[in-house]
Amino acid sequence: PASPLEEFTLIDTPGTASISTDISERTREFVAPGGGMSGADAVVYLLRSLHAHDVDFLRGLSERSGGESSMGAIAVLSRADEVGSGRLNSMAIVNKAVDRLREDPSLEAACETIVPVAGLLALAGQTLRQSEFAQLATIAQLGESDLSSLVVSADRFITSEVDGLPSQQARDQLLRRLGLFGIRLAVAMIRVGANDATTLSQELVKHSGLEELHRVIDVHFRR
Repeated sequence: PASPLEEFTLIDTPGTASISTDISERTREFVAPGGGMSGADAVVYLLRSLHAHDVDFLRGLSERSGGESSMGAIAVLSRADEVGSGRLNSMAIVNKAVDRLREDPSLEAACETIVPVAGLLALAGQTLRQSEFAQLATIAQLGESDLSSLVVSADRFITSEVDGLPSQQARDQLLRRLGLFGIRLAVAMIRVGANDATTLSQELVKHSGLEELHRVIDVHFRR
């Protein structure tokens, strides 16, 4: 139910480095066939980190189009918060790293740009429930010492027995929905004034990088 999909046909392919070489090859033949036209007009290439096979694949797309095709590619670092180790400033760290990557000569002809996105955070932000906001608000009321101890690791977040916390089951579900980075960020946002689920939802999406991805797709492909 998204209006841009009236203009696009999205095809979600298997990865290009799958355990099954047959599955990977089907993706390669669809997107970058050895001879003939690609099945895609544009490629949004998701990666967890930048490996040599990613650069090779993106270069192959560019070479096969010969610079004459309208097909372009953008790379999306789709778990950017993990690259930053889930720290509160993860996205700032990753944005600086991506700025350096954009200047890497090996990528110059491989893709049009790279966009960092915390995908889990973006999804949680768009679908945040009032009950989840209430649980996060309860956590945000902890003292500094208890809070620091609680969010030091995923295991500590679930198993801690500090009085007044949501149940272990509720905390496990929060962790699955937001990840440790998302929980740290949500609590920080609540502490500085995000006082309802709608406001927190907007802040989480804003910090996820999703809006920048929308803009890049619009500029590079849709227009």
